[in-house]
Amino acid sequence: MPLSDFLGPASNPLGEAMRLVRGPSESETRFFKSSPGVGGYAAPDGRIVLNPFSSLSEQQKQSVMMNEFYRLKMRNPMIGSPPRATPGQLERFQSYGSPQDISETVIARMLSGDPSAGSPSFAQSGYADFLRNK
Repeated sequence: MPLSDFLGPASNPLGEAMRLVRGPSESETRFFKSSPGVGGYAAPDGRIVLNPFSSLSEQQKQSVMMNEFYRLKMRNPMIGSPPRATPGQLERFQSYGSPQDISETVIARMLSGDPSAGSPSFAQSGYADFLRNK
């Protein structure tokens, strides 16, 4: 039996993320079909929805899953909001929505290993470490 079976889901975030994946609804399917560049999203129901029309590799899909998994964790009121994005991050991700959405994007990308997150602030690094252990 693998060690992760004894340690629980916190020791296996990919496994936990995979359990949160569901198929897209009809309206999500229409959106994804018209937006193949969107890899997936953290749905309002607390699930992860991957775009069935994307051309991402399996490794890229896992990265999207982890990104959305951490985004869902940040939405838990017991966790608390991430630190504000830096001015450079706000500019780089301006099309991603509100400043809150951008802050979540940066932290989630840091945690999923996506280099596009850029250079994190000290507060963002601390928050990411905290979230990784929750």
